[in-house]
Amino acid sequence: MEQVATELDEYEPHGILIRFAAGTRLRDAELQGLRIRDLNLAAGHVEVRQSIRRVNGEWQVATPKSARSTRNVPLLSRPLIADLREYLLAHLHSGDPDALS
Repeated sequence: MEQVATELDEYEPHGILIRFAAGTRLRDAELQGLRIRDLNLAAGHVEVRQSIRRVNGEWQVATPKSARSTRNVPLLSRPLIADLREYLLAHLHSGDPDALS
C-alpha cells in the first residue's frame, strides 16, 4: 500500500487518499461523503455521518449503511494526521465545514 501511495504522491491528493482509505477502512460511499467538519484532527478521528453514492446516474446523500456504521474512526498514524492537516489548510473550501473533503 505504501509503495502505491508514494508513487501517487505526485498526483495530489491521491497518495494521501490511499493512505487515508487504508488507515480507516471506510467504505467507498463513506469516503465520498466526508465533509471537512468530519475530519476531527485535534481529537484524532474521522466522524462517519453520511455517505454519497451514484444511483441511476444521480448522486444521493444518505446515512451510512446501518446505525452502527455512524461512528468515529480513529486516525492512528501521526504522519497521516499531519498530512491531512496540511491538505485541509490548502483545500479550496477550507473555510466551509460542509464542503466535501
